[in-house]
Amino acid sequence: MPPAEYQPRELDAGAWERVGTLVKGLLADARVAPDLRTKARRPLAELACNLDLAGHRELTAALLLREDVVESYIATLPHGRAATYRSSLRALRKLHIAGAAATHQPIAKGPFAAPYHPDEVEQMLAHAAALRSELRRQRAGALLLLGVGAGLDSREFGDLPARSVTRRGDGIVTVTVTGSRKARTVAVLDRYANRLTELADSLDPDVQLVRQPATAHLTGYAMKALEGYGGEAVAGPRLRATFLALHLVGGTPLDVLLRQFGTNGLRDIGPVIDAVSSWGHLKRPLDDHAIAAKAWR
Repeated sequence: MPPAEYQPRELDAGAWERVGTLVKGLLADARVAPDLRTKARRPLAELACNLDLAGHRELTAALLLREDVVESYIATLPHGRAATYRSSLRALRKLHIAGAAATHQPIAKGPFAAPYHPDEVEQMLAHAAALRSELRRQRAGALLLLGVGAGLDSREFGDLPARSVTRRGDGIVTVTVTGSRKARTVAVLDRYANRLTELADSLDPDVQLVRQPATAHLTGYAMKALEGYGGEAVAGPRLRATFLALHLVGGTPLDVLLRQFGTNGLRDIGPVIDAVSSWGHLKRPLDDHAIAAKAWR
């Protein structure tokens, strides 16, 4: 049965009407094998409807396939179904993770820098929003959101016009990077996605978010404008490390992260793991879309 024709039985009709497009879209992906499509459609539809009925009316693939969300659902099932449903949903999640668009700029010489705590990032964003110059507010805000939200290297901030930020039909926000040696499309962490789209939508589509190509010094100016937010100096490598740390908090498999950032060594991300281990108080409620959507989609 083609995914577009799938109509689950014994599920709330109103909930299915709201979530059906998302579920069918995940199943219709060309990378999903026919047998997996058949096995995963029932648990995926049931999970989506359950979340919708629980009040989560703006579902994304990121939330639906998040590891802790899936496990909470599996815990409610009879033992016989639990194993089969878990296997199918994990296979679907793994497929979408493995199929994520190209890798990030590889880790530079030496290990990753220590990440900023998410609360500190919020302080930076508040400081950027309070800068006097409209252009400084734009550049500083975009620099932060692209660094912690998409894991971009500071060398990639040139030639990123506002139109490079788009929202897909399933709600996932992406940034298309073209001005670097690793041209690709990167998904934005859900917790920063709306703010980045609001910033981009406020500009002419051809306006550069941070700087023009061949004007690398403007990245430094944008970082300097963030001085005085109340914490340590803002550094590009630490913004990227924060992106990686939030992936770990969100449950993205470690091997996927290592591959995406061009390394196989745990030592490279040691400072990130050390920092995340001290963030035990961070919450991951179902409505806190704290992971990058592209990791799952």
